[in-house]
Amino acid sequence: MSSAVELCKAYCDQQSTCTGFLFQKHTNGHEVCGFYTGLHSDSTGKALVDGNTSVSQLCVKGQPISGGHGQGWPVVYGPKNGAPVKSLVQSGTYLIGPRAAAEVVNGQLLSTLETWVSIDQGRSWTKNGLIARAPNQNLEYGDPVVLAVPNSDIVLAAFRERWTGLPGSPDGQDSFSIVLCRSDDNGFTWAFDSMITGPFHGTPGVPDHFVGAPFLRYDSGILEVYYDNEPLPNQRWETRHHQWITMLKRDALSKNTAWPQTPTVVSKTAGDALSRDGMASVVDIGNNQLMMVTESVSLIPPHPNVVSALFSWDGGATWDMGSRKTIYEGKVDAITGKRFNAFCPSAIRVGGGPVWVAFLTDEDFPSPPDPSHENVIVRRSSVKYIKTTTNFQTFSSNALLISDQSAQNYNPGMFERDFNTVLCTVDTLKDGKQVVMEKSR
Repeated sequence: MSSAVELCKAYCDQQSTCTGFLFQKHTNGHEVCGFYTGLHSDSTGKALVDGNTSVSQLCVKGQPISGGHGQGWPVVYGPKNGAPVKSLVQSGTYLIGPRAAAEVVNGQLLSTLETWVSIDQGRSWTKNGLIARAPNQNLEYGDPVVLAVPNSDIVLAAFRERWTGLPGSPDGQDSFSIVLCRSDDNGFTWAFDSMITGPFHGTPGVPDHFVGAPFLRYDSGILEVYYDNEPLPNQRWETRHHQWITMLKRDALSKNTAWPQTPTVVSKTAGDALSRDGMASVVDIGNNQLMMVTESVSLIPPHPNVVSALFSWDGGATWDMGSRKTIYEGKVDAITGKRFNAFCPSAIRVGGGPVWVAFLTDEDFPSPPDPSHENVIVRRSSVKYIKTTTNFQTFSSNALLISDQSAQNYNPGMFERDFNTVLCTVDTLKDGKQVVMEKSR
């Protein structure tokens, strides 16, 4: 969207009677906005003004300037209730991915973690396994991810647990943990493996005890788990209410083996500057170098979400905090002067070449930007992606995957199902459906 069109949109958003606008650029270079009170959309989605046919650059208030499901990404599945969310792997002849769900057992709505499989490259999905089912309504699962161990039938799953109403805990407290489960038959049956970290207790809503959003990486028999960590920075007053990305590792296949107690800090801001890093992806960019992509917050109030990256030059043994950089930030809102958000990223390397990063943003929606701490169930979000260009330090301009005002898009996840062919899964969240898209490089 050009800055002129963005300004037209901002003025229309301010007026309660404005239902849309027309932008024109004359041959003499003058740019003109025209505002309407009778603009709507017909059944085909084409804009109409008082019954007349649409004209160029005619925009309906409250609708993103461009978009729809799969802008340049053909939809191969959905939106339907039944597909993986965020994480996909190839195991045997299947594509496998997890989804957090719920089911009624003896009159109780219990949290579950399901696995879904596809035998036709993502065109259809069937529920094939149950990673975990909560014993009661006090336990809630979330953030499931899977990893297929190379040259085996073993699939590992990590996820977050949140307990409420714990016996012996102070009234109103909850706790967070990260758990590992294992399947030895390509995701059909599952067993508990180990508690990776936790439980950490605290007061609900106070940002000092959350752990979650794990990311799994397998390296020469070692399993690395990268995850959001509030308890560690909250040990110091100077970094109270901060969140870092930390990592724990152990032998991948040692069942029921304890994890180290002290994690390695792999992503945070310099010094004691505000850090709310989360939702990490780790990408091998060759030459024993890794790129980590995270959701972060801007250091400029009111601290909108941005997408950040940093690097390891020694295969993950250490992480260069000085290499940290913002790789995408939302546009500046013309009305409030504040930036929109960019959040919830997912990164992969495609065809041994560029890194692709999918993420969410509210920058195509009306002013004002959503608060970065807003509950995801009500946050507005388009799905966009960027790519590295001539090297792994520069990125392309953004391209749109989904912009649908009827859905709260969440948790985009990318997987290279074939050389240079990428699947992207998105959870519509509010209406409980998933969509799978595909694009070739």
